Amino acid sequence: MTTLKRCLCSKKGNMTFLSIILFTVIVFVALAIYTWSILYTNYYGAQLAMERSINSSVAEFLNSYEVKDVIYRVDPEAMEDLIADNMIRNGLTAKADGYALIKDGYVTYRITHIDISGTEEYVTISGVFEMNMPWGMAQGIVWRTPVSATSRLMFISRAE
Repeated sequence: MTTLKRCLCSKKGNMTFLSIILFTVIVFVALAIYTWSILYTNYYGAQLAMERSINSSVAEFLNSYEVKDVIYRVDPEAMEDLIADNMIRNGLTAKADGYALIKDGYVTYRITHIDISGTEEYVTISGVFEMNMPWGMAQGIVWRTPVSATSRLMFISRAE
């Protein structure tokens, strides 16, 4: 610390040390911004895939071809297979513990601990978003955060 104070107060023009520190700070800030942008993009990509899957599943479930009529309530337990099919249709790969987005043979992110819940009016799919850090030297660090998507039934009254 005293060396830093001496270099900053020096009248000899010793800016090399300060330049190296400033360069290091800029590199770390750029790395943090890069990492956060990749995490943010992949997290919301996973959430979007979940929303598309659950909305498609609710639409398919409500147009029941077995009953040949429109159903006005949802059953979260009966929709599990539809949601699983729609997750695969939206580009995710089924794994033993959830789903993964695989690009060029590399797992971009995983959605694990999938839980489907709800009532007759809505269905929610939730899980844990997991992604390894994007830089090679820290591939062992995994970022985990909850992720969920909900689809609700909404009815518009035509009463005058």
